[in-house]
Amino acid sequence: MTNIQKISSIIFTIIAVLSIVFFGLYFLGGSVPETVGTQFEAKNFTSLVLVWAVILFIVAALATLLFSFANIFTSPKAIKGFLIALGVAVVLFAISYLAASSAPIDIDTVKDTSASTMKWVGTGLNATYILAIVAFVGIIASEVMRAFK
Repeated sequence: MTNIQKISSIIFTIIAVLSIVFFGLYFLGGSVPETVGTQFEAKNFTSLVLVWAVILFIVAALATLLFSFANIFTSPKAIKGFLIALGVAVVLFAISYLAASSAPIDIDTVKDTSASTMKWVGTGLNATYILAIVAFVGIIASEVMRAFK
């Protein structure tokens, strides 16, 4: 085992043990006395578990970005792939933005939403639709190509 593998396994073990302890506290720690028996019964350690989940998410995102950028800058071939992917993402979001509407929705809960917010929500939805269609077509195409091999 190399030093990096040893350090990684130690860090993973610490994170796993902390996660088990926090989730054990959440599930076995009881409920807030004022909420017991109500429709909105709250667990005692909800905020602790939510903070831990956010910490894990941030650590995972930073590690992913760190290793991705380390790979990009160590390989000229990876730089080309990164720039192509970045260009495709920019084009995707440009198309999504241009197709999005900023028209208000006639629902009581969104009356205070600005046109800019509506435009960006539409952009996110359009990008999601486009990516879902591309993923679906990719899955079908790969299966059809595999069937003919």
